[in-house]
Amino acid sequence: MKFRAELITDYKQINLDRLCEWNYNWWGVEEEKSKEYVEHFLKYSFHKDKLPLTIVVFNEQNEEVAMCQITMHDLDVRPDIYPYLANLYVQEDYRGNGIVKLLIDRALSEAKRLGLSELFLYTKHVGLYEKYGWEFIGEIDTFLLPRIQRLYKINIK
Repeated sequence: MKFRAELITDYKQINLDRLCEWNYNWWGVEEEKSKEYVEHFLKYSFHKDKLPLTIVVFNEQNEEVAMCQITMHDLDVRPDIYPYLANLYVQEDYRGNGIVKLLIDRALSEAKRLGLSELFLYTKHVGLYEKYGWEFIGEIDTFLLPRIQRLYKINIK
């Protein structure tokens, strides 16, 4: 199966409802955000030459199967840490197909193009991002669920 990762510059290029559903179920509900909030958040995250950027992976049928974003803000309790790789999501039935690597590689390429020198992320996953060169910085209290998550950093070459 072949996949392609694309930088999305206009929400009309994608099935916005699909991406909204992923994000709403993933963090919107937990953070008590409405579906309209999540839709508004996503609609204004599609740029080419400034943050936030949104990258979407498509399958051979041109369906969205995964996404991630590069953004200046992701963790309210740590406004001193930026920019972030955020909202990395792979649809369940497509996991295990190398899509995380595809997303990270494209994100790093876009970050380098914009002149960024590093990216951060936080996650509950252990052992996933280390495989792709991310350095574990330490545990961080996110004040979300789960509260204690893992903070990572990668230098962009």
